[in-house]
Amino acid sequence: MGLFGKRNKKEEETDGITTKSPEQIQNEQTNTELQSIRNEIETKKEQLASLNAKLVIAKKEYEEVISEIMSSKKQVNQAKKDLEEYTSELETAKKENGD
Repeated sequence: MGLFGKRNKKEEETDGITTKSPEQIQNEQTNTELQSIRNEIETKKEQLASLNAKLVIAKKEYEEVISEIMSSKKQVNQAKKDLEEYTSELETAKKENGD
């Protein structure tokens, strides 16, 4: 121990106690915060990838449903057209038989 109860650095190191400078403490805090931010970014990337995959699936399902609706609409329109033709033919036949 030195004068007036002060220890020198050699004594601190040999006692197993080390003191950190404010710069070291600030550096450790910055590194911890940086690692935390990196972890958060990685988590957000994973969430984004998951949402993107769900969006692709939803878009594919939407396109399939729209395709089925379009096909059904064409079938309905064709059925209407056929019905109109049969109705017209029936009316023509009734007029020919009725006269």
